[in-house]
Amino acid sequence: MRKTKDNIFTERLKINNTALAPLAGFSDASFRSLSQNMGAGITVTEMVSAKGLEYNNTATKELLYINKDEVFTGIQLFGSDLSALEKATKMMNETDFRFIDINMGCPVRKVVKNGDGSALMGNIKHLYDVAKTVVDNSDKPVSAKIRLGVDENSINCVDAAKALEDAGIQLVTIHARTAKMMYSGVADREKISEVVDSVNIPVVGNGDVNSVEDYVNMLEITGCDGVAIGRGAIGNPFIFRQIAEYNNTGSYSEVTVNEKISCMLDHLDRMLEFKPEKVCCSEFRKHFAYYTKGMKGAAKLRNDINSVYDIDGLKNIIYSLGE
Repeated sequence: MRKTKDNIFTERLKINNTALAPLAGFSDASFRSLSQNMGAGITVTEMVSAKGLEYNNTATKELLYINKDEVFTGIQLFGSDLSALEKATKMMNETDFRFIDINMGCPVRKVVKNGDGSALMGNIKHLYDVAKTVVDNSDKPVSAKIRLGVDENSINCVDAAKALEDAGIQLVTIHARTAKMMYSGVADREKISEVVDSVNIPVVGNGDVNSVEDYVNMLEITGCDGVAIGRGAIGNPFIFRQIAEYNNTGSYSEVTVNEKISCMLDHLDRMLEFKPEKVCCSEFRKHFAYYTKGMKGAAKLRNDINSVYDIDGLKNIIYSLGE
């Protein structure tokens, strides 16, 4: 029987074992706070460059905004330069983020070519050094996100998780694909169960969770402590509410059109708290496309919304979904 250490993540997962996985271009404060309001127990920022923080990059600073409604949000750092990670970690000690998460799983070429993200899975020694540097300089708990390995011939997630635990990492999230797979193919949940059995820290499973049924399947196959939902939550933060309903009652309700309209308006208002009107109108288009996928008459409205640059016009289009 695996014994889980008593830490802040253990306690949080007992309350709610779902997490919003970090999503580049989506996981801003508005979407994180909305997801927590829907029931997500843990949320994480888009990945933030340690070097970007070191050099006081303007775009990087914009990723650090945290909404007053966010209860349990961590900042996800990425990088492989130990000096930059040390400085970035110390900077994060002065923020309101509850924890630091280290990205060791991003498979995007521009990240990997610099030795960051999933490239660290190819060098367990340096992966350990990165984790130890952040842990030793952080006043906050530290977690990490990894993949199964670089490719199908180098599956080493168990070794990586053990190294992370030895470095002082208190929770590990595993995307059940290799870096080479990117986001294609089928997530191999069986491999997550091997990690669960090999470490004494909480393990969160991630990959292909798009419904309550997928959530249940992830828990049953892996025995993991929590489930992180990424792409399955875009346009569908209701999944966190449905999972909470299921855990409490054994069933869950479907999402109505009026609920979608109300959620979109809430999402937009949260975005307006920290972004200019025109920026909100532009950025909300991608969310609108996901929210309205499959809805009757939505295709025309998705075209109409591309020419709207004021909030009232955008809200009128959202309201029209209920007509």
